[in-house]
Amino acid sequence: MDREIDDPLGERMLAGDPFLNYCHWTYQPVPSAVPASERLRPSSLLLEVLRQMEGGGWLFETIRAIQQGVGTHRCVYGVKRVAEEWAIEIYVYDYRRRERVVSVDRFFRATGGRLRTAATVDEAIPYFMFSFDLDARLAAERGTLEAVHLYIGNPRSDVSSGVAYRVDRQTTRLENFYFFFDARQDADGIEQKLLCSAFGPQDGSVDTIYRRALRDCDTICLANKPHSDTIYFSGITVDQLTDFLAWQQYPELFVRFVSDHRDRLSHLRYDVGVDYRWQDGRPVWLKSGLYGVF
Repeated sequence: MDREIDDPLGERMLAGDPFLNYCHWTYQPVPSAVPASERLRPSSLLLEVLRQMEGGGWLFETIRAIQQGVGTHRCVYGVKRVAEEWAIEIYVYDYRRRERVVSVDRFFRATGGRLRTAATVDEAIPYFMFSFDLDARLAAERGTLEAVHLYIGNPRSDVSSGVAYRVDRQTTRLENFYFFFDARQDADGIEQKLLCSAFGPQDGSVDTIYRRALRDCDTICLANKPHSDTIYFSGITVDQLTDFLAWQQYPELFVRFVSDHRDRLSHLRYDVGVDYRWQDGRPVWLKSGLYGVF
């Protein structure tokens, strides 16, 4: 029988907990009047999603196995909304690249066999992060992963950028290009990049995608994918998160959790993103996500 999912309100900050964004970079927390012992970790949102997911009990056990195997705060989660269903992606960083300690093989062995993959990864590839999907299908199949995604740097680009590949048993194929912009200093570059795409707004207006309520953040990341583009807003506040959840029509139960515990979540900064494609004069939202460490 699957283990019962822990109460998300039990995920409380401890002295010495790091503040890390979705790139596993440190950030300065938002000042809060809530006592330190009552402040919630980013993982509280992950556990709340698991309580709403099919197969959530098995997925929760898997999250705890990852924490036990590689450590707390070592990985990043992405909770996604795809076709009105929840999905999870796990991101594992090690910026030492070829000198990495947490390789794909070592990571999966650290989970004690709970997760398996047939993907064959050449460890000579200088990847600094890999990711994989967790969802109800994986829970039903008890941990058999079809593929992993490798993220690699893009040297000498005018802006910080990266490239992602999908690796399975037999093939390696290009997936995405990512470009990072300073949200406060490079608004013109962000707008130009949004318009320079086959999937971007064809009417020349970026406001429906480059949402004004979310622009006051740390970093904007723009991605070009095979069938869509993506915009990520990094370093937003809990109130901006609330705006994002309403914009992307997240389930009422999850929105209520964030609203009810707004003060206990207000010390954190959040990273969110949405996949879109411009079609018939308007954006079509294909997927959205919220990210945090666990």
